[in-house]
Amino acid sequence: MVYIKHYAFNDSETGCRCISTFLNKQAAHEVYLKPFEIAVVEGGAKCVMNVFARVGTTWSGAHKGLMTEILRNEWGLDGFVLTDFSGNSVFAAYGIMLRSFDVAHGVLAGTNGWDSSAEQWTDDLMTKYKDDSAIAHALRESSHRVLYTVANSHAMNGLSSSA
Repeated sequence: MVYIKHYAFNDSETGCRCISTFLNKQAAHEVYLKPFEIAVVEGGAKCVMNVFARVGTTWSGAHKGLMTEILRNEWGLDGFVLTDFSGNSVFAAYGIMLRSFDVAHGVLAGTNGWDSSAEQWTDDLMTKYKDDSAIAHALRESSHRVLYTVANSHAMNGLSSSA
């Protein structure tokens, strides 16, 4: 899959895991979000990679306004959203983000996959949230988005129903 990245407000790669961006809605839409909107609406992008950074005090992947309201509801993204790399060693060095990087918050906001080899993220969902119906629904929706995107990608070209 090809991803447009890094959505959104990623102005620096130096110290990007600790950045918090504060801005008004008009500046967000007119300046920072416009290239992503064009990629999704006009370009038909199906996959988006979010950033480590925070919008205000919320990690971008757990920001429902960005992940669901804008990407899906305003722009019509029917693909899926993946995190930037999220391994344990990265967060050990940047403990400030760890507090807001709960996988459940991301799933509920509309982030669909974690670019990580760390088992911690799935272990947390299976233990801390095993009886949470909202999490179960969000996980089903995330699975649907990932499978829909793969099934409608060029990776499926030439395959038949018996393949």
